[in-house]
Amino acid sequence: MSSFAQTAVGALLPFAILLAVYLIPSVRGAVSKRLERWATHHFDEKLEKYRHDLLLEAEQIKARFQSDLINRGIVTQRQHEVARELHKTIHEAQGKVSGLFGFRREPDYRRFRLEEVKELLQEEKIGQELQESVLGIWESHRERAIENLVGCLELVRLNRATEAYIDAWNYYLSNSLYLPDSITDHVRQVFDKLRTILEVARLPVEHRDSSSDVRSTASEASELTWALRRKLQAFLGMRVESVDVDKGGG
Repeated sequence: MSSFAQTAVGALLPFAILLAVYLIPSVRGAVSKRLERWATHHFDEKLEKYRHDLLLEAEQIKARFQSDLINRGIVTQRQHEVARELHKTIHEAQGKVSGLFGFRREPDYRRFRLEEVKELLQEEKIGQELQESVLGIWESHRERAIENLVGCLELVRLNRATEAYIDAWNYYLSNSLYLPDSITDHVRQVFDKLRTILEVARLPVEHRDSSSDVRSTASEASELTWALRRKLQAFLGMRVESVDVDKGGG
């Protein structure tokens, strides 16, 4: 026998012995059962690991979903708060700013007694120097004192309108993150109109443009404020029927 044949026989002999042993029924049955147990155990291990991984991933997804729900709930709640407060502050600012050039019925100050004028000035928190410009000449120069009184009251209204504008503007800047661009763009249009009115109100009377132009701007600010209300309602998903009501500021 050649060396190659001897090598081949030596290599195949163990497999031949195993095959011969396996062909024995009792041995074959034992081997089959062992292989089956091994395969079952291996499959159970993989199945258990797969089940564990699925449960872990499910818990993670559940946690993320709950977190998203909580965050969305917080954001939605905050959006409702911002929308309501923004509408309130802008409406108040629009009323006070536009009211600077609105029609007002002033009382007949000529009938006021000195004590009544003093009480009025104190209620409006007029400074001491300005109070003196009215009270000091009330009895001696009534008409001039009334002009000073009206000027003081107009200054108070201007300051209050300016404060309302600033409060609304600051609130908008602090919370605009919760609003879509369509609403923030609209809000800026309202503020542009109100700022124009305030700029005119700060000018001396003789340097102001026609009062009709200012009232037109005030009317536009009122219309924009009313339209903003409808946009905010739509943003919050509110179904409100359109009703023709007075949209003037006040």
